[in-house]
This record gives sequence, C-alpha cells and structure tokens, in this order.
Amino acid sequence: MELLLHPQSRLRYQKMVAEPPQSILLVAPEGSGKETLVMALAADVLGDHTAGRLFTLEPLEDKKTIGIEQIRDLKVALRLKSNLHRVVAIPHAELLTADAQNSFLKLLEEPPKDVHFFMAVTKLGDVLETVQSRTVVWRLTPPTKQQLIDYFADKPEAAKAKAIAIGQARVGLISALIDNDQNHELLHAIDIAKEVLGENHFERLIRVDALSKDAPQARLLLEALELICKAALESAASKNNHTIKQWHKRLTLVTQAEERLVLNVQSKLVLSHLFMRI
Repeated sequence: MELLLHPQSRLRYQKMVAEPPQSILLVAPEGSGKETLVMALAADVLGDHTAGRLFTLEPLEDKKTIGIEQIRDLKVALRLKSNLHRVVAIPHAELLTADAQNSFLKLLEEPPKDVHFFMAVTKLGDVLETVQSRTVVWRLTPPTKQQLIDYFADKPEAAKAKAIAIGQARVGLISALIDNDQNHELLHAIDIAKEVLGENHFERLIRVDALSKDAPQARLLLEALELICKAALESAASKNNHTIKQWHKRLTLVTQAEERLVLNVQSKLVLSHLFMRI
C-alpha cells in the first residue's frame, strides 16, 4: 500500500532515499505509522536485496527493552565490510536502555562505511540528548484532512469520519479504528480511557497502583485520554455545545499530567491527581 505522507514529508522522504543521511531520528506521535515509515525508507534505500544489509532492532521475545547485549551483537555484525548501503532500523528507539544508548552512541560517532541508522520515537526526549545531537531529527508533518479522506475513500463514511476525528491525523491509528484492530496498542488504550472517563473517583483510583508501576502503559493511557478529549472538544465546538468548558478542562488536565511525567514527577501522584479531577 502506498505511504500516506504530507507533500512536505513526501519530498523529504524522496530526498532521503536519493541521498540517505548517516542517521535519522523520526519524531511523530503514537499511532502515526512510524514503524511502517522507517521500514519503508530502509527498503527503498536498499532496493530488492536486503539480505544481510538490513538490521532491525526490537526487544527480544522475552524482553520489553532493547539491551546493551543487542548493541554488542550489532557491532559484531557490522564489522563485515561492504561496498553497498546497509541500514540499521530501530522503529521503537525509546525502548533502548540507557546503557544500550550509550553503547550505540559509539556507532553513531564512528559509523562503519555505508551504514545508515534509521530510528523513530514518539517524543524527542525518548532518547538521550547525546544521541539526538548525532542524528538528523525529522519531525513528521501529518497528512491533511483531505488526504485522509481520499486515502480511506473506500471505507464506510460513518466509521471513517469517527476514526479521523479521534485519530488526529495519525494514519496507523485511524486505520486501526476503522478496522477495529484490537491488536493496536493505542486503540486498546483508547477503550480503557473511555472506561476511565465513565468511572467514579474510587474506581479510577483502583487503577493507579498498577499504572504507576508500568510507565509505558501509563503514558499510552494519557495519550489516549488526550485524543478523546481533543475529539470531544472539537465536536462540542462545532456544535456550540455547552460541554466545551468541560472537555477543555479535561484536556488541560491530561496535558499537564503528561508534562509532569516527562519531568519525572512521581507517577502515582500525577495519576491520582488527574483521576480525581478529570
């Protein structure tokens, strides 16, 4: 399937295929299709012959993070010389441990000949500043609403309209919403977020202990709450509905909570405060 890219993003993509940078850090919201984009770019740079030239780093089957051992194995694999382009793809670079990032930094500083590093994160702060400074940062421009409508032209109108409203130009999420793909992590988080908004304070606070011990899930849930609040606020504004203030307040509380988590404020306090007021 053809990539759906804003004209500016498509132009930049084509330039990178023609002249691949040594390292790229793609920054785009959860559900934007970052993994699809990074892997497509790698395939276009390498052409039809990817065997032995494409190295993809993901957590091992029994792990949730990418550890330093995998970086060591990668360094060994890259010692073999080649006159052709080789690509290291890390679609979820936020999963690199701090030790793995520090070890990976040496590869970025002294890359083997014709090796390119294509990474993606949700937020720039998901990787160390030293890693950021040695990459070309690509902040993805989202596609326009008309592009989305045209791209999903063959989908049912009602489902498409609802998905575009909630998805906020995130192609992967919109596709999952239309197809009701329950394997999509953010879609699952949206379902939980809807439950949270319908619960009383006591029911919400029961969730806090588990969430405070699982930072990725807590962040994903806040992302889902933000999407729901934005969609509801836009809908209320278009209808001049009296719930505008309520949804604006909820959106403000959610974004404040996200900012506090980024600043490493204790997650249990952040979530408790949010769930009592939202």
